Amino acid sequence: ADLAYQVVKYQSRDGWSHRDALRLSHPKADNLELNTILKWAVGKTGETQLPGVIAAFEAAKVAKESKEIITLIRDYNLSREMLPTQFLNDPAVWEALLEKMPLTAMIRNLGKMSNVGLLKPMSKAAGVIVSRLTNQEYLQRSRVHPLVLLVALKVYQQGKGDKGSLKWEPVSQVVDALDKAFYLSFGNVEPANKRTLLALDVSGSMGSGEMAGMTGITPRVGSAAMALLTAAT
Repeated sequence: ADLAYQVVKYQSRDGWSHRDALRLSHPKADNLELNTILKWAVGKTGETQLPGVIAAFEAAKVAKESKEIITLIRDYNLSREMLPTQFLNDPAVWEALLEKMPLTAMIRNLGKMSNVGLLKPMSKAAGVIVSRLTNQEYLQRSRVHPLVLLVALKVYQQGKGDKGSLKWEPVSQVVDALDKAFYLSFGNVEPANKRTLLALDVSGSMGSGEMAGMTGITPRVGSAAMALLTAAT
């Protein structure tokens, strides 16, 4: 079941698909279900019954109405990546996705949920998101790094992504919750238990550009955040 979910959710990366990898490795399994998943990944379905999540993914491809997609999401825990793009502007679809959405996916899609009208001030969705972001136990289980939350805060707060044309109106409750989550997640970082000298560059160049892989975070903000995090742990 885990493998079926993974091959449906992550179908390709950096130009490589499961089909490419399997055609190079030629794996064979004694397990009928596993072989069925591998055959589906290379486009050979045959008459064998597909595992639930793959069958649901195929059903989503031909769905005509949002209510069909919502049922598949709730019955098979389909993620955003598994849905046809024409349904990703429907707030009801995002409401169903939010029910079991992991933390990292949730913070990555805050802008989109605001853009489609699901995430509004004092809305039910806002309450769910704030509750999760301010739950320290939930944050620890999710093992999210503080810098991931800082990036999410900076991007969501600015009301637009650094790539693409997506724009939204930030919800102040969510902005405050992201700020609180940044500090609550300090416990997710394992302390070095050593004396450390922190030397920060404070020249003007630190205020331009971005940290590698950290959208919206200048070297100045990133170094200050890491210094704060190191001191706190």
